[in-house]
Amino acid sequence: KAVTALYSSSNAFNKSKAYIPGKVHGEGLFFIQDRDVHSVRKKIWAPGFTPSAIASYKPAIEKRVNQMLETLWKRREGQYGTVDFTELIQHWSYDVMGELSYGHANRIVSTILSR
Repeated sequence: KAVTALYSSSNAFNKSKAYIPGKVHGEGLFFIQDRDVHSVRKKIWAPGFTPSAIASYKPAIEKRVNQMLETLWKRREGQYGTVDFTELIQHWSYDVMGELSYGHANRIVSTILSR
């Protein structure tokens, strides 16, 4: 209930300086301190975070998770039996975002799989 009161209310507070990211430049939605500026940007993004919108992402995410797991299993059986999980997660997240944003991915994870 506290999260709802703080983040969804039209009477929400301006964010403190704690929301200023270290050396990152730019203004991501989460880091905008001014309530009015944040509200304008949030209104654009909000439809993508409704329960039905989030549910619609499930098939694409499941597809990419299964692909990542397949890659993990095949790579561990490879010559060295190791997987660079950091690299795999980076490529996986790129593929997921491609799938959700454009309806297809660049299949970077499957490129890793073929190595």
